[in-house]
Amino acid sequence: MNLATYTKLSKEKYGIWWEFSQVLRELAKGVYAIDEVQTLVARGEDLIRDCLATAKAEVVRRRKGWKHLTEKEQQEFIAYLSRKKIREQEKEANEEKSINEQSEEIKSFLGKELEIVKHHEERGKIGCECWSCAIGKEVKKEHEESETKLLEEDEEEEKAECANCGKVRELNEDDVCKKCAEEFGES
Repeated sequence: MNLATYTKLSKEKYGIWWEFSQVLRELAKGVYAIDEVQTLVARGEDLIRDCLATAKAEVVRRRKGWKHLTEKEQQEFIAYLSRKKIREQEKEANEEKSINEQSEEIKSFLGKELEIVKHHEERGKIGCECWSCAIGKEVKKEHEESETKLLEEDEEEEKAECANCGKVRELNEDDVCKKCAEEFGES
């Protein structure tokens, strides 16, 4: 639990943070006595103690299950799961589409190669420098370049846009950044 989340929980928790920040602001103007520093230490210890207790209570509450979630948390969790399912379906569709595109490329490449081989077998030419052989070499080169581009694109996909918060970060296997995964208890 971060401090921003902690201060949004209730007025009491925000009050503890506010008292600490007020003492800190006064000390920024200048320290004149040891009791001011002791006050800062006491407020800081109160803040830390309450923040840790609140975080532990949140962890325990989240582990209890669906029944103990608030309605808002249930709706957020449902939305998160639906986004996760949509991401998985889109990922499968994209993989299927890319596989189909690659198979079409391979079929067209092999079809051209077969035509050239048949042409050479009919005429008895092996390893010639005719226009069809030159085209075959170009097609082969284009195919190799497209394969290297695909490999480079796969390497670039390490950082992508988080489906939950929309920021570009490193994602886990669910296409969610670490921060969003921690919010929903996954990690």
